[in-house]
Amino acid sequence: MIMKAMPCYNLRKALPSRSLPLGIISLIHSKCHDDESHALFQFKEGFTIKKSASWNHLGYPKTAFWNTSTDCCSWDGIKCDEHTDHVIHIDLSSSQLYGTMDANSSLFRLVHLRVLNLADNDFNYSQIPSKIGELSKQQYRCFNSFKNNQFVAT
Repeated sequence: MIMKAMPCYNLRKALPSRSLPLGIISLIHSKCHDDESHALFQFKEGFTIKKSASWNHLGYPKTAFWNTSTDCCSWDGIKCDEHTDHVIHIDLSSSQLYGTMDANSSLFRLVHLRVLNLADNDFNYSQIPSKIGELSKQQYRCFNSFKNNQFVAT
């Protein structure tokens, strides 16, 4: 029997992952772009998890289970464009992130980003870099409820 090769995204939409035969699972590759996965993981590594960094008692560390061996589009708080597979949405609100954010943050390499929500984390009095306003595709940025921070982006 000859099988036609199907694009991975069609396989994902056609069958839930838990029902795919083992042979087909190996054909499905990560859809997250490597450079974006690396940028996200580098951003994560710049912070520690500290429960007191978020006021919301329902908050939890969304980055705790990020793993470089998994597709970043499946990471908690991350959404990718269904057609291009670029990271377009980051919601790390109330993620108990503690640390500083500077102008060299790897987030600035996510050029397709449209939504960024970092509210209710403790960036330790660091200024939010004005460079964040240069992410040209952004439609929504949320920095309200930052603990111990100064908002300087326009």
